[in-house]
Amino acid sequence: VYVTRSTATNTFYRYSISGNSWTTLTNTPQVTNYHSFVYVSGVDKYYLFRGNGNYDIWTYNTTGNTFASIIEPPAALSTGANLTYSGGDVYLIRGTSTNFYGYDVATNVWTTLTVAPGNIAGEQKAVVAGGSIYYFAANNTTAFYSYSIAGNSWTTLTAAPAAINGGGSLAYPGSGDYIYATRGGNLGTFSRYSISGNSWSDVAVADLPTNILMGIGSRILSDGTDIYAFTGSTGKPKLYKYVIGTDTWSVVG
Repeated sequence: VYVTRSTATNTFYRYSISGNSWTTLTNTPQVTNYHSFVYVSGVDKYYLFRGNGNYDIWTYNTTGNTFASIIEPPAALSTGANLTYSGGDVYLIRGTSTNFYGYDVATNVWTTLTVAPGNIAGEQKAVVAGGSIYYFAANNTTAFYSYSIAGNSWTTLTAAPAAINGGGSLAYPGSGDYIYATRGGNLGTFSRYSISGNSWSDVAVADLPTNILMGIGSRILSDGTDIYAFTGSTGKPKLYKYVIGTDTWSVVG
């Protein structure tokens, strides 16, 4: 698991799930803030942007522990900007706007895609599930959208159970019907979304442990089996694990 400290720093870490250990890596080329990165399996690199109103976007080579710049996106990125990857393309929501772009990894070319149905202005993390990308609008709203990659089209889905704020995050374990979500906003609420039913449930999954709150910069992600959580700005330098099969949380690192 790769983690940037962000908050106007350039510190970069790697967590070994099997070894339960942390390694400090090469610093990012510039300090980062309100940013995002995504693993691109086709080239075995991470793509990440600097954030906070800048155009800078880089690749990170996991083998060489080195960064390199790529062609800048069509517009400067703001709060809510987020990267996802599917089928040879990186997808970028600009943030604080409806602008949406695709980047062809093989040709190093950006394409302007269909705009989102609403402003995606809050700091959040999207996720790919099947042939679609799922987004919270965040910014103290409940709006929830999906983007069809094949159709280059958006759908407004059932609203989240409560408002999503900074640190709202989505994770998908790679198979099955459920996307898992946190609300951010310094809350420990955890819920899941049924793709087939277009419906939400708060009671079907356990909230984070008492006093473990998800703030700005918090993230959840999956290793293909379980869910891992970082709390972001709430100040707990720990990694938490949610075991889907047992509906339980624990501290792992």
